[in-house]
Amino acid sequence: MNGLIYERKEHQTLHWLLQSTEFISNLVYLVCRREHQNLKVINGLQSIEIFNDEVKIVILLSVGAANRAYLKFKDRYDVHFIVFSNLYQDESSLNDLYIRMISLKEWSDVILRRSKNEEIRRLYELSNLKIKVSGDNWYR
Repeated sequence: MNGLIYERKEHQTLHWLLQSTEFISNLVYLVCRREHQNLKVINGLQSIEIFNDEVKIVILLSVGAANRAYLKFKDRYDVHFIVFSNLYQDESSLNDLYIRMISLKEWSDVILRRSKNEEIRRLYELSNLKIKVSGDNWYR
């Protein structure tokens, strides 16, 4: 489904971001706390899957009966289900599944912190910058 166009702009943007190896690898690192190589992405209407021979991460994009197919994966130790919204807390069809909420800020912080790209490293330094203004004879 490479040419897939999502109805929601947020899902389309996520799909676009996941075209970058750096974004994919840092999301997997955030979820697993381990480096993984040779990651592939499959885009679907209800989810986006990131996987290799060792791990599978399923980003759930919707709630409802369409996600019941993922229940067969729940006992596999190398499958992680994530969302970027707390909408899934009330999902009755997925109550037996551990779904981890990932903060977009947390993901971006990991990308900034771990990147080898010089421009992204500059953004990381900018995010940590504290500039204090000093001066003489300041009057109100």
